[in-house]
Amino acid sequence: MASIHAPFVSMALSRLRRGVSLCCWVVSLALITQLLVWCFATFMDVRHEMLPDKASTSLIVSADDAAKQAMTTGVSAQPGEGAIAAGNSQGVEVNRVWTKQDRIMAKASMLALGAGTLGIIVVLPMLLLGAVLTAGSATPGVERTVSAFMWSLLLALLVLPMGEMLGLPWHDGGLVPYDHMTKQVDLEMAASMNSWGGLTFYARFAVLPLACLVGVIMVGLRFSFGVSAGILPKENMRLDPALEREAGNITPSSLHAGRAGAALKAASAAVVSERKAAPVSATQLSMGDAPKRLI
Repeated sequence: MASIHAPFVSMALSRLRRGVSLCCWVVSLALITQLLVWCFATFMDVRHEMLPDKASTSLIVSADDAAKQAMTTGVSAQPGEGAIAAGNSQGVEVNRVWTKQDRIMAKASMLALGAGTLGIIVVLPMLLLGAVLTAGSATPGVERTVSAFMWSLLLALLVLPMGEMLGLPWHDGGLVPYDHMTKQVDLEMAASMNSWGGLTFYARFAVLPLACLVGVIMVGLRFSFGVSAGILPKENMRLDPALEREAGNITPSSLHAGRAGAALKAASAAVVSERKAAPVSATQLSMGDAPKRLI
């Protein structure tokens, strides 16, 4: 069915489609980034590193102090053993420090959280405007734009931090802060080396972001297909190279008419040549010689 939209309606729908596509790309990249960060933090030991033990320097103490310490503890005391014992009693490894990769993942997760939240907030009014515009202009495919807007509302509930409002066992949505993610990873994975976490852990950090990613792709495609019927096709403004050359040869003061003038000139030349080549028939009268004067 041919569309009868005005050009300005077509331009508005085209710009809306570009804006919605951009927001969907931003949210998709944010979800993919969070999935990668979660996989690295869960299945790869890249967040911590162990510092090598340094040889402790011997301290000069008196013989009486060494004897008293040996009598009270039963063993010879070594420098630094008290701090290590205190650290081990609290469950903290003093030689385990954060790595550079952990800081990079934290920054990537922070950027993904901010960009994804901003993208899902911005795309909602754009989808609403697209649905209203296509419905007001009677665009074929308006049902797809309305469907895209309805699915985007459900998508926003899953991506934004509204878990408590929906009765879910977590507060954040599909995009999670890095500190909360690593805390859950440490609780599920670091408690036991043979433990791979529970079903809720994978549903929270793997299944939910993947479902949000599929929803974003579906919303973007449905909106693009819905407004495509209302966007007028671009005209093909390419000209014939022969016409361009002929038009370029015509000057403002010239009386030649380009291809039409050349055609007329060729036709007139052909007629003249045919007349010259045609034989004289018997029915034609000869003009004869001019009469001479008698005197």
